[in-house]
Amino acid sequence: LQYYYSSSEDEDSDHEDKDRGRGAPASSSVPAEAELAGEGISVNTGPKGVINDWRRFKQLETEQREEQCREMERLIKKLSMTCRSHLDEEEEQQKQKDLQEKISGKER
Repeated sequence: LQYYYSSSEDEDSDHEDKDRGRGAPASSSVPAEAELAGEGISVNTGPKGVINDWRRFKQLETEQREEQCREMERLIKKLSMTCRSHLDEEEEQQKQKDLQEKISGKER
């Protein structure tokens, strides 16, 4: 009961409470509870509130998982090594030869 502030205390001890900060936390705890409700929704601790909280949790969990998958795919693409096989190089050389033959054939 450290934060309890009684209105029946005399006026002289009021300034002592302010100095010790005993009265301030009691008044600031109400906005903190309202903040926990989030998005201006009233706190509902009954079955419907629990179900709604669970649904919201699952929605956030799914969104977070999807974001992690997108981030992982992006990193995989970024960090994957692109290399050409020997077969790819031979095909490229053959295409270059064919292109050179077509160019030299058109010039004549």
